[in-house]
Amino acid sequence: MRKLACFGFGLFVMACGPEGESVGDLMDEPVGARSDAIVNGSPDTTHQAVVSYHMGGKCSATIIEVQGDTGWALTAAHCLKSNNKGELRQGNSHAKNQWDVKYPVTKTYEHPAWTQSGALDFAVLEFSGATASTPMIEAMPPAKDSINKGHKLDVVGYGQTENNNNTLRNHKLLSVEEPSAVRFLINQKTGGMCFGDSGGAALFTTGGTEYVAGVNSAVTGDSRPACSSYAIAARVSAVFDSFIEPAINGTPYLPESCDVCSDAHIKNGLCSSKLGACWDDESAGGCVSFLQCLGGCFSASCAMKCRIDNVAGAALYDAIFACVCNTACATECVGDSKCEPPPTCGLTHPVESCDGCMEASCCDRAKACAVDPECFSCFYAVAPGSECDSNAAYQDLRGCLSATCVDSCGGSTGTGGGETTGAGGAGGMDPVGMGGAATAANGTAAATGGGSGIKRGGYVVSSCHYLPSNGRRSSRPWAIVSLLGLALLGRRRRGACRHAARDLS
Repeated sequence: MRKLACFGFGLFVMACGPEGESVGDLMDEPVGARSDAIVNGSPDTTHQAVVSYHMGGKCSATIIEVQGDTGWALTAAHCLKSNNKGELRQGNSHAKNQWDVKYPVTKTYEHPAWTQSGALDFAVLEFSGATASTPMIEAMPPAKDSINKGHKLDVVGYGQTENNNNTLRNHKLLSVEEPSAVRFLINQKTGGMCFGDSGGAALFTTGGTEYVAGVNSAVTGDSRPACSSYAIAARVSAVFDSFIEPAINGTPYLPESCDVCSDAHIKNGLCSSKLGACWDDESAGGCVSFLQCLGGCFSASCAMKCRIDNVAGAALYDAIFACVCNTACATECVGDSKCEPPPTCGLTHPVESCDGCMEASCCDRAKACAVDPECFSCFYAVAPGSECDSNAAYQDLRGCLSATCVDSCGGSTGTGGGETTGAGGAGGMDPVGMGGAATAANGTAAATGGGSGIKRGGYVVSSCHYLPSNGRRSSRPWAIVSLLGLALLGRRRRGACRHAARDLS
């Protein structure tokens, strides 16, 4: 078993094995049956598709597909050995002469991005000798994956128990602590997956069918005894279409989605050092302060205030996404909203020329509006309400634009069209235009926004993720891009989770 490099894994750092032991030592377990469980679990005699994987060391795997005499099993990429494809042993015990069936592995498929991002810890094993009676558990496709915080996963494998070495298949039902696009963080303070369980299954039942939802990947390593804090399972649905199905069907791998690629490289890849720099900045106005501020926000205006009040911290946060968008996921994230820089002045005018003038001449007023919830709402409203007439920040910004940006913004505020179906005035200073009132004299100007004013939709606000729901330049949101869980997984877990994690092989 090759030793993993020490990658950053979200709030974890992948280590190379327990103190005083090499990964190889952990895998070269003596053969012998025991009655222990997966660390405080229980023997598993039902999931025959979960098998042990031997290649000079020991991991676990799950048979997910059988076609004729050929089968495919899912395991962890860090279990592969280039010079030994190994074999799979089916049975409640993998001890000598106790397994039911052995399958020689004929081909191995490692996720192509795993060496750059250890979060994508997936491999597919092709084996021969399958029959109609070979058991299998399907890999979970995206359409079936609704797993969220608090859902239970049945973790299965042949790994080390509370009494150390083990040859039996064991399992334990564990709760998802935090899900992300590429992994499940699992609470196993009462026991769970341990060394040798790598590549085994984290199973979830939905609609009466059990699926392989996760691949056992790593455990936290600063708790004693080992394997008694948190564990990580790589999320199968994240790579089902792009890697697993192509490996089975012999078709080219597909690029990951921007969300999957981003999450993988922030959690444990090319951009994890940027995340680390953010977490390490505890200075006043620094990145930790910025994330703490964001964690308490449930409005776009609040999040913008966090940015303006923590400029240095926001810059470190932005560096994470610059790494994602320009280096790690430059192809996958083309055109994605997270890859557009936040507006210099906190607001983005729908008329591009007006936006430039606002930044040049009315930036301070735009910032003041951005941090005022009512002004922010007025600025992006399709038709600003009467409350906007008395909002000082909004009127101040409108006055500045009217005085300095008439040419750039396309004219003054409109007075409405002269006919019943008139389109209203030129739109002018407001983002949605200020067409005349919708009366018989001037048509439907106010309802349509009037003239060159452009209808602008609202913002989707969910768990501090703010993205425009529609409108021009939807790829350039007002300020904060997707948080990818950073704020909500932030300071409250920093002390609990930011410690070493080890692969389970």
